[in-house]
Amino acid sequence: MEREGLPQNIEVKERSKRQAWVTWAGPGHEREYTVNFEEYGHSSNGSDESYIPQEFVQKLKDMIGEGFNIDNRGSRLEIYPPQDMKPYDAHFNVAGAMQGCFGEEYAIEFVNMFKSEAKTDSSSE
Repeated sequence: MEREGLPQNIEVKERSKRQAWVTWAGPGHEREYTVNFEEYGHSSNGSDESYIPQEFVQKLKDMIGEGFNIDNRGSRLEIYPPQDMKPYDAHFNVAGAMQGCFGEEYAIEFVNMFKSEAKTDSSSE
């Protein structure tokens, strides 16, 4: 009986997570990742409580690897990979660091990352 209930419990936990988005090469951010968290940057009263905590930056810096620069813009994080790193390699570093730092609390969606070549080619047919 407990086994039958387990998948339902896991699904409920997943749905209760807050949302975060990591976008590679978005408009105006062609050589960087932008990271948005559901509850930050959306305050109607403009209080500092709506800004991403600086602790988030420190957690990522400790985990992401050397050469990455992370700027906290209040409503989003901007992550700049090392110039000599291939984008696909940088994607793995960023995705791994995000999952390691925030995967317990956030359902993280990766945008413009890890698309297969076959998928991209078939869309032009």
